[in-house]
Amino acid sequence: MRLSIRWVACFGLVIVTGGLVALSAAAERDAWHGRCSLATLNGVYVYAADGRNAEGEEFTEAGIEIYHGDGTMEGSDTRSTEGVISRDVYTGTYTVNPDCTGTLTTSLGGNYDQFILPSGEAFTWISTDPGVIWSSFEKRSERVRH
Repeated sequence: MRLSIRWVACFGLVIVTGGLVALSAAAERDAWHGRCSLATLNGVYVYAADGRNAEGEEFTEAGIEIYHGDGTMEGSDTRSTEGVISRDVYTGTYTVNPDCTGTLTTSLGGNYDQFILPSGEAFTWISTDPGVIWSSFEKRSERVRH
């Protein structure tokens, strides 16, 4: 009989522990949800990325972007496409959802999905333009003071 009681107690402990882990994961997910807004992206961000454009040409690029915390941004970059250097200055508008996902559309015609840390310190992005293979990571180097 003692063996049965021990097995029941161990089984109960496993069930309780599993339930606590599940509740903790749900609480973490719920705490993350609702923590982002336009103001989350605020500051100077730097990036470097390489990819393939819609024409199939490989390129590499480095740039700096300033997010103003209000749905607007501006940036500049240098790109090497198959060894040909170009430089661009652009503006854009962005959205940020409460779940820390967002979108960016630039004046150069680029469209991106963004995945943002709740702190706004960094985010990843991927181009959503047909035929373009391009994604990267941006890190905030300083906040913009208003």
